[in-house]
Amino acid sequence: MRRVVLLLMLTLFGTMSFLPASASDGTATPYYTYPTLDLTVEEFFAAFDYDNPALADVSAAVADGDYERAAKE
Repeated sequence: MRRVVLLLMLTLFGTMSFLPASASDGTATPYYTYPTLDLTVEEFFAAFDYDNPALADVSAAVADGDYERAAKE
């Protein structure tokens, strides 16, 4: 039984590797149609709820203007 399952898995994944990548030619359109956000770093960090105690270190870094440290926190 194990051999059958293993053989089936190898066959399935082996045949999938030879399928052409439809989006590789660059002519395919993206599958999503929703709008995307365009935020600055300041706008991104301004959206956080800093009343949450777990974000105290992030809040302190943002208050200092150190966005790199805020990202690490």
